[in-house]
Amino acid sequence: MILPFFWLFSASLMTPQELIAFPPKFIPAEPQWQNYIEVTKKVPFLMYYKNSFIVATSYNDVPCIYFPYPCLLPHEDIWMAK
Repeated sequence: MILPFFWLFSASLMTPQELIAFPPKFIPAEPQWQNYIEVTKKVPFLMYYKNSFIVATSYNDVPCIYFPYPCLLPHEDIWMAK
């Protein structure tokens, strides 16, 4: 079960030639840590985090603003049978 995660991390540190090598290598000869630096320069992660924050808070907070009464009730009394 951990092998796919190990391969994912190991492949992220490989060069393109090592990725397509046959037989496949599981450990890169020389880890390419600059791959992570390049990705953070090319992909706007902060924008993605901001969008996720907006969506998560809107799904959680907007119903409580428009329908406050259910949000104020103890949830265990609503959903749990006694």
